Amino acid sequence: MAHPKSKRMALRSAYCYKALSLEEAAALVGISIGTARRWKTDAQKAEDDDWDKVKACLLYTSDAA
Repeated sequence: MAHPKSKRMALRSAYCYKALSLEEAAALVGISIGTARRWKTDAQKAEDDDWDKVKACLLYTSDAA
């Protein structure tokens, strides 16, 4: 079953901006952890969007403020 792009963006937001674990973010969005892992890997490979780097930068800058 195909998921709307809004679910992928919600997963990224929960993982990066809300600093949830991938498992927590997947449960929040209502997708399997396997799908979440695949989306995260696909984003890094296809779009050069490294969610871990984004999350680390956001956590670092929020601590510095």
